[in-house]
Amino acid sequence: MTRQLAVAAPSRTVVALGVAGAGLGTAVSWLDLYLLSSARDQCVVGMTAFENSGMLVFSVQPVLWAVNFLAFTLLYAGLFPLFLNGDTAGARFAGVVACVLLTAVLVAASVWISMAVWSPEQVAPGCAGGHPPWWPAWAEL
Repeated sequence: MTRQLAVAAPSRTVVALGVAGAGLGTAVSWLDLYLLSSARDQCVVGMTAFENSGMLVFSVQPVLWAVNFLAFTLLYAGLFPLFLNGDTAGARFAGVVACVLLTAVLVAASVWISMAVWSPEQVAPGCAGGHPPWWPAWAEL
């Protein structure tokens, strides 16, 4: 006689949140890549646009996508259901606020880290401090 292991299927909420997190992680990686490409186009000295694009597409983009995809998928599918299962409406509202704040922190951290790690080594004269003029002064790289 063999015993069968009964495994509960994940709830639809967890799957839906995981898909939403994966989509948001992909979107954030494209935002990071766009900002990084713009910064490198304005600030890099001694590298052609073809070399810069090749480096970004083949070395930076896969790393950005993998990290953001995993981080947002785990955050949405693993942590958010814990916040959203409150007993009262106030607890659920607090859970939604916590989810929104965690998402904002993760997006901001992803953009800042990608700009800090892959910022240009040799900067153009118009890029004081190694960052483009549109980068906020309070978020030093």
